[in-house]
Amino acid sequence: METSHYIAEALSLYFLVAGIAMAANNRRYVTIFSEMSQSPALIILSGVFALVIGILMILSHNIWESNWRTLVTIAGWLAFLKGTALLIMPERFLSYFTPFYTSENIRYMGYVVVLLGLVFGFFGLAGD
Repeated sequence: METSHYIAEALSLYFLVAGIAMAANNRRYVTIFSEMSQSPALIILSGVFALVIGILMILSHNIWESNWRTLVTIAGWLAFLKGTALLIMPERFLSYFTPFYTSENIRYMGYVVVLLGLVFGFFGLAGD
């Protein structure tokens, strides 16, 4: 299986599960995000995970073409940038997103994440 398809399918599964969880448990996620932003250890751990995943995606898939594969590359770079920001300037980074952590917004974010999962799933399975 080609790397682009493999990563797109993996992202699809992740986004589908995460999006459904966010939409179904939106009130719980408000609490989770609030508590996480108060825990330096969880912030650093989240940053390390995002950074490692971003680095692995960038090293295995840094393709800038005029097609769907660029979406996979952008996802890797966004994970890398998120991890970097959480490690270097966690308070500033989290302060940008805190106003959006309401129950209704998280439900809508869940829908968007599910949509991303469907897009990556389509390209992973049928792209080319």
